[in-house]
Amino acid sequence: MKHDLCVLVVDDMPLVAYTVSAVLRDAGHSAIPYTDPTLALRDARSFMPDVLISDVEMPELGGVDIAIQVLAFCPQCKVLLMTGKTGPIKSLEVAQAKGLHFPLFETPLSARTLVEELEAFRHEEPGLVYGNLERVGAP
Repeated sequence: MKHDLCVLVVDDMPLVAYTVSAVLRDAGHSAIPYTDPTLALRDARSFMPDVLISDVEMPELGGVDIAIQVLAFCPQCKVLLMTGKTGPIKSLEVAQAKGLHFPLFETPLSARTLVEELEAFRHEEPGLVYGNLERVGAP
């Protein structure tokens, strides 16, 4: 099992951003946590992440907007969105209407599920926007 993906982790809650990053580093990946989505987007241009993991709803810039912008300059990046919110999420519905489909995981998300998803992403074709808007619950 090969690891070493470069993962951009964005969540406005520091505990979530740093915990997810620590889990990914323990699994052998390079994970960079951000609590400021604007800084994350700016810095992503310099290191071109393999994977973006982001909270869907944040005050300044939401995860769907970050994903769309990152994919514009880094089309091989794979996206995993997380939310603790129940019910419809407007930004995801708008993205879906434009033909963009991102996997959405409900939090809390187990460390095992997160690491398994990254391994599954490794086998996806570069440049695909995959997944669907169905929620994937934590086991």
